[in-house]
Amino acid sequence: MENLLKADSITVKKYLNVVDGRFRIPFTQRPYEWTKKQVSRLFYDAMSVAEDKDHQHILNFVTIFKEEVDGQSYRNIYDGQQRTVTLFLLVAAFADIIDQMEGTEGSASKIRSDFLREESWEVDKQEEPNLVFDNEDTTKFFERYVIEREDLEDFPVTDHEKHIKQNYDWISKELQEYIADNELDVNDVRRYLSQILNNMHIIVLQTINEEVANQMFETLNNTGKKLANFYVLKNNCVKVIGEEKTAKYWEEIEQNTDGLNKNQFFTQFVSLYNGKTSNAKTIEVLESKGHFDTPAAVEEMLKEMVHASFVFLTLHQPAQRRSQVKGESISEQERFSELVEAIQLFKATQYRPVIMAMEVTKSYDLVQINDVLDAILNLQIRNFFIGERKNNTVEVFFPQVAKEIKTEMYEVENIIRQIKEKTLSDQAVKAALEEKVFKKAEMKGIRYLLQKMYAYENNGEILINDNSMHVNLEHILPQNPKEDSAWNDLFIKEDRAHYVGNLGNMTLILSKANSSIGNKEFNEKKEILAQSQIPQNQEIAKNNNWTPDTIEKRLKVLANSLVKVF
Repeated sequence: MENLLKADSITVKKYLNVVDGRFRIPFTQRPYEWTKKQVSRLFYDAMSVAEDKDHQHILNFVTIFKEEVDGQSYRNIYDGQQRTVTLFLLVAAFADIIDQMEGTEGSASKIRSDFLREESWEVDKQEEPNLVFDNEDTTKFFERYVIEREDLEDFPVTDHEKHIKQNYDWISKELQEYIADNELDVNDVRRYLSQILNNMHIIVLQTINEEVANQMFETLNNTGKKLANFYVLKNNCVKVIGEEKTAKYWEEIEQNTDGLNKNQFFTQFVSLYNGKTSNAKTIEVLESKGHFDTPAAVEEMLKEMVHASFVFLTLHQPAQRRSQVKGESISEQERFSELVEAIQLFKATQYRPVIMAMEVTKSYDLVQINDVLDAILNLQIRNFFIGERKNNTVEVFFPQVAKEIKTEMYEVENIIRQIKEKTLSDQAVKAALEEKVFKKAEMKGIRYLLQKMYAYENNGEILINDNSMHVNLEHILPQNPKEDSAWNDLFIKEDRAHYVGNLGNMTLILSKANSSIGNKEFNEKKEILAQSQIPQNQEIAKNNNWTPDTIEKRLKVLANSLVKVF
């Protein structure tokens, strides 16, 4: 019986060399995602080997399945992709620096041909790089940016390619600084690379077929760093419906979640079926609910996941809806963008499954979705921005509502009613505002509240945008009055912080007037405020003085307005 597995310890030089077959990253593997911390550890391990010709260093296992495709030998990496890609980046950085140092001697070209991309003497023969990714665009990016050193600043990159670029740039910069600090010449640099390639070893586990490679990967993965469930899901889908069908959906899911938190998306997506679900339980939940039982079940889940991933994208980048969704009212799309951006301003994230569920069921139009977003915004402002309730008070609530929407197709009024039942009452909000001292980090939120309240009070006649270049937030009692200021007589030092951060002490100033108001005394400020286009500032200017009592009275007026608007 043929051995299922062959283990061998070889030098990095032999491992990376093109003659043993090109490396390929299978579709089922997660993208390259090593962080600076992991890359720096390998880099400094390599440099310690380079410094001492007698120093030996053994890297961890890699699992390889070797196969022939159209006469070309490929080594498919089932475990060890992150280390392998980083080793290629290290060799490429050495080659580039040697190229710069030696001019026309040609060592760098030989290094690239041995390890990065075999050069052919045949005319018009295009050679693949020694590292081939499942995504053709990523392979081209690796070839052009890492091997050919093209300037791709304007090239759109995925998360995968972003990590390749960031880590290559870091290795290259670190290596240049190391060479300068140690005053190495080109012969030293070549010798250092040679010692790394010959004195670093890697243990290669080579399997006889793809199934054994996958089993080895799963076994090693269970004893090492866990593969993110987002990618475990992909592997499970491949087992049921195959790579080609899975890829059809997965490519779109990856594109929609590029640059976003994929694990957060996946956890929130699973909550549509199960309510609040921990990241550790996501796969188990999908299995228990039969989503891997049949090919049809897998495809239905992936279709819903594609839709949900686009919704997740629009809840981060609402402009994507305007550009990609046709046939919706422009005014409602603008309203959607405004609401999502406002919710982002108040740092809400746990609500997303509710909107994902509404969109996936295809039972709600954009007007209804916007009405629910409006209720969510009000809850976020009342409960968390003003009421300072803990975020965990809705971490079960929103996913449960999402599950109920998905399974029971709630009337939109029912969804809004549930959200309002969780929202602080007018009385509770007013009471919270009396005690609330807004911090510096919350000033953007205050500017938004005042903008909306002023527009409401003025029947929309005075429109105040939220661009800080044109609208500034003014503390009437200044944050840092001068020592000889009359403000110090009106407000004792111990109480001043409370009144400075009180909503009743704040207003909006158009244009750049704020810079001219600054720490002025109230009689000077009121002259400027009296000239303001904003009626509320004209009202402030009617006061003879600005005292704790004045601030408290104005707070009551603003509180009444706030509970009407939000």
